[in-house]
Amino acid sequence: MFFIDRRGRRVVGGSKLFELYIKVVEGMDPTRLETIKKVGQKLSQYLEKTGYKQLRDLEVADGYQQFLLELNRIQKDAVEKKIGPVVEIDDLARLFPESQEGRIFWKETQNILLLYIYELMHKEKEVTS
Repeated sequence: MFFIDRRGRRVVGGSKLFELYIKVVEGMDPTRLETIKKVGQKLSQYLEKTGYKQLRDLEVADGYQQFLLELNRIQKDAVEKKIGPVVEIDDLARLFPESQEGRIFWKETQNILLLYIYELMHKEKEVTS
C-alpha cells in the first residue's frame, strides 16, 4: 500500500489524505472505516503499553488465519493484563467482510490498522520529545 512506509513505520501523506482516498476512490463503507480506526486506536494503546513487542507479528502475518491468530493473542493478553478488549465481537464482521465469492478482505484491514498504529506511534513520539 503506497500510504505506508513499513520499514520506517510511517504514514505517507497523512491519515486524512488516506481516508479521503479510501472513501472516494475505493468506496469503502464509512462505518467499516470507523470500526477499523477504533480498533487501530485500541491496538495502538495496547502496543504502547507493552513496548510494541507484538507489532512485528501483525506486520509479518501473511495470511488471514495468521493475522487473526495474532489479533486473538493480543486480545487475550490485553484482557489478562486488564487493559481491556481490543476487538469487540460486533467489530469482526466489519473488520473482515467477505465478497460475494467468499473472499475475505483481511489484507486491506491489516494495512489500514498498521497505518493508524504507525500514525499514533509517531504522534506519541512527537508529544514525548
